[in-house]
Amino acid sequence: MKNTALFLIFTASLLLIPSAFSQDIVLSSYGFYGAVDSNNRVINPATVVVDDEVFGFYTTANPRAYFYIEVKSIKAPFELLLKWVDPEGREIVSPIRRTQPGMVTDTWFWWSLTLNEELTAGIWRVVLLYNNQKILESYFMLQKPQTVVNRISELIEENEKLESELMQSKAEVKTLNENLARVSSQVQQLESEKSRMQTEMAGLRESLSKASAELAQAQSSNKQLSERLASETGRANSLEQQRTVLAASNTVVAAAAAATIVFTRRRKPLPPPPPPL
Repeated sequence: MKNTALFLIFTASLLLIPSAFSQDIVLSSYGFYGAVDSNNRVINPATVVVDDEVFGFYTTANPRAYFYIEVKSIKAPFELLLKWVDPEGREIVSPIRRTQPGMVTDTWFWWSLTLNEELTAGIWRVVLLYNNQKILESYFMLQKPQTVVNRISELIEENEKLESELMQSKAEVKTLNENLARVSSQVQQLESEKSRMQTEMAGLRESLSKASAELAQAQSSNKQLSERLASETGRANSLEQQRTVLAASNTVVAAAAAATIVFTRRRKPLPPPPPPL
């Protein structure tokens, strides 16, 4: 992790330094490689790319590290000096010299560094100087094979763990999608039920309003009828009293008439006088 952090720091600081002699040397590309072929051309790129920048990566199991530059033009005489700088600042210098004057175009140069277990692992720098003027600086990572193996093992374990977490996450996503579909269906049903109930409520409000109006009218009619009932009840009571008085009067009259009739019937005619003796 520490080396990774350092690697990223150096990645951010990588730059291709403009030549102080832009007309004397023009670079087109550079890179790190692991070998050269039979035609003395570098092969087997040993690079990683971060933010479109090229960085080297080697282990001490590699026999050599190669760094090359491709040049559009370079003015001679010149000395190209490449410094291999280890993480502790120690330098290994590899020069290339040309003493004949003139302008050389479309050519390339490479340098190599022998790798072994005694070299310090970590972030290395390569610094290129043209006639003692720095024109390029880049970086590469050097690791022990066992460190790489350990890191690969860690990455495999991390990958397996992430794969397991991914499967769990996918299962959780599936469950959540199913729950979401179920809840969405419930929401639609509830929305439909809500709409139906709102329609029914509107009808009930209308019925309630109509019933309230009818109740008010019935209460008014009830009041009027109650008043009429009270009035008619009083009138009926008065008539009942009158009828009672009249009935009593009729009873007295009838009794008097009956008594007269009885008295009249009881009166017998006087018998004739006895005959004379």
